[in-house]
Amino acid sequence: MEKRGVIPIVQELCYDYPKWLGKVEYKDYIELTKDTSKHDVDLFLISLLGYNNININREPNVVFKELISEEGIVAAGGILFFGECNKVLPSCCCGLESWREILEGVVSGTSPWMGHDPYPIFEYSENRVRLWSDDYLGYYETNLSKEDMYYIEYGRQNLIIKIKDIEVQLMEFAKFPLYNRLKEIIEIEMANSVVEKFVEWFKVCDN
Repeated sequence: MEKRGVIPIVQELCYDYPKWLGKVEYKDYIELTKDTSKHDVDLFLISLLGYNNININREPNVVFKELISEEGIVAAGGILFFGECNKVLPSCCCGLESWREILEGVVSGTSPWMGHDPYPIFEYSENRVRLWSDDYLGYYETNLSKEDMYYIEYGRQNLIIKIKDIEVQLMEFAKFPLYNRLKEIIEIEMANSVVEKFVEWFKVCDN
């Protein structure tokens, strides 16, 4: 992993797992890339089904048929920002489906929503941008002083390029580890449909 960058993640993984997936070891978050392990794909599926209140106690094809029939699907998570020593993760109520809003915020020089408790916010100065771990300006109540917070600093154009690359990472996750795992669980046609819906749900474009 390079010293400073971004990566798409999913959080809130501690839902019941269906018998047809088997037992998993829970984590605080998982990364969604072409290198995501089969175990972490299972965690992603468990989180997706649980967070969207899909009944898992049925045959897998029935479960996923209901999932893709939903008008909108969301996933707790978003973009993880990392520096040489620190990380800033999405906070409560932030969703992976909103990752493009963060890109738009950095492009426009605003501070997009990244969840609350804590409230990560962006600070802009010429061609640099700092992502603070919490609300250093005091717009929201916090028990921390500015000295207790930390930030990760990026070149603004470089950060924009890195966030745009989230699209590539999500597409590679969908086409390879996600699709390969789904083919082991459900019919190929259904697996294709889930991947197509993933692209739609999480604002991914196949360019």
